[in-house]
Formats: sequence, C-alpha cells, structure tokens
Amino acid sequence: MKIKAVTLASTVALAVGGALMSAGQASAAAENCRTGYFCIYLNGNWQGEMATYSSTCVSAIQGTLPGQYLNDHTSSVANKTTKNLKLYEHTNFGGRYINVPAQSIIDLTKNVTVYHNNGTWSHTGPFNDVLSSFC
Repeated sequence: MKIKAVTLASTVALAVGGALMSAGQASAAAENCRTGYFCIYLNGNWQGEMATYSSTCVSAIQGTLPGQYLNDHTSSVANKTTKNLKLYEHTNFGGRYINVPAQSIIDLTKNVTVYHNNGTWSHTGPFNDVLSSFC
C-alpha cells in the first residue's frame, strides 16, 4: 500500500445539493487525486490534507498526516479507480458502511445512505470522521 500526503493549494467552493457527485461534475474539487487512486481528505468539500491510496482494499487505515491521525478523521473522499468501494466504520471491513461508486467523489459531512454490515439499510446521515477501512 502506498500513501502520499498532499496539501491542497487552493480552496474550492462548491454548491452541492447532495453528498455524491460524479468526478466530472466536481473535478476541480478533487483535482489532486490522480486517476487510479482512492483519496481521503481531512475536511469536507475535498479540502485540507489529502492521503492517496494505490490499493483499493485497506483493512486498517494507519499513519498520520501533519498533525492528524488518518483513522476516523476523514470528511470527504474521491474514488478515481474503476472499482466500486465500500467504506467501513471499523477496521477489517467491520461495522456500518457506505457505497462509493467508481469515478465519484463524496462529501462525508453531507447525508449519505449508510448500511449495516449485513447489507440492510441503517440510516441516512453523515459518515464523517468514522472511516477505518475500505474495499
């Protein structure tokens, strides 16, 4: 697994009705996330410190960005891979999860559909600062 930290140089303001947008609709917001990578951002609206993953399955988000732990500190994501991903609230793909389609970006501070680990609906609401694993 390769992790790279990047500081976003510019602040991008987006008027977004929902949490999920296609990568094309908001490419400026997540422009630092390269094609083929999954990127997590410490702040909503794809701002702040960013970590990139070349692997699409990580059982435990570990490591730090300057001044922040990565586990349970994610507020937006960009999935620039060709794989649909599930983001889990616990390590080893445990607990509740959300779906992140391939080539999409999601602001986790907004309302998203959250599922129990058995696939049943849990609720609709933010999934902010709970990400611990993804696949």
